[in-house]
Amino acid sequence: MLRWSLLRRVGPFVNIDRPPSSGYELSELASPAVLRQFLAANKERLVVCVVHPSTTARIRDNPLAVDLAASLNKHNFGHPSEICFAFLPAALNKPFCEENNILSTPTSLIYKDSDLVDRVVGSRFVELSLKTRLLLRLDERRIFNS
Repeated sequence: MLRWSLLRRVGPFVNIDRPPSSGYELSELASPAVLRQFLAANKERLVVCVVHPSTTARIRDNPLAVDLAASLNKHNFGHPSEICFAFLPAALNKPFCEENNILSTPTSLIYKDSDLVDRVVGSRFVELSLKTRLLLRLDERRIFNS
């Protein structure tokens, strides 16, 4: 389970301290404008934006978003220094969802160099893991801790 008491403010988005078992950075984003800033700040990394079915930007206020975040610990998405995750609430960002053809949540959008390159619809973390590791491998980046 993630330690929700360790929230810290970094720029316009909130980072949640890395879970000890995986080390992935999780960030809560409030709007698409903040997502653009987040993508610019993490241009050298692969960014996975999880659009979740919540009416609030805070992950810990929605049990489904908490379960999604906790599920990230069970899979290898690549080396933690090469990838980061952002959570964006769908209910608060309907124009963004329409613009990106998001019909169901959760939907994971994969960004590389601030460009949308792939998506995974649903809580299919095995498929997401395969796609992120393939993208990292094609860029000759690290996918394992060694």
